Amino acid sequence: MRNEWGFKGITITDSVANWQASNNPTLASFAAGTDTFNARAACGSELKSYIVQNKDGFMLQQLRLANKHFFYAMSRSNNINGLAADTEVTDFTPWWQPALTAVCSVIGVATAGCAVMYVLSRFVFNKKKGEAEQ
Repeated sequence: MRNEWGFKGITITDSVANWQASNNPTLASFAAGTDTFNARAACGSELKSYIVQNKDGFMLQQLRLANKHFFYAMSRSNNINGLAADTEVTDFTPWWQPALTAVCSVIGVATAGCAVMYVLSRFVFNKKKGEAEQ
């Protein structure tokens, strides 16, 4: 994809969750240019162990290229859309967050009031009602 079509993004494998250890193409897939593996969290630790144990410079280079592909894709995604070197990112609170906090507070106070009224009606008023009947 990269050499023939000029693809610069991230490559990911299809979802295979039950690979056998004897039939595990993690290293071959990574050497061929796969950047990440779907549904296989162990691939990263397998790759790291292989690179550390074998001191394989080629696989380390492939790991660096995979990171480059991730950073390239993220820098051109909607996460970064419109940002430039001179863009100033500021922190702000949208109008709906304080409104949501106020609504939640009102509901919380109403719930607490209902709980108090339930306790009063269940124990205090029934106790007074029982004393009045006697």
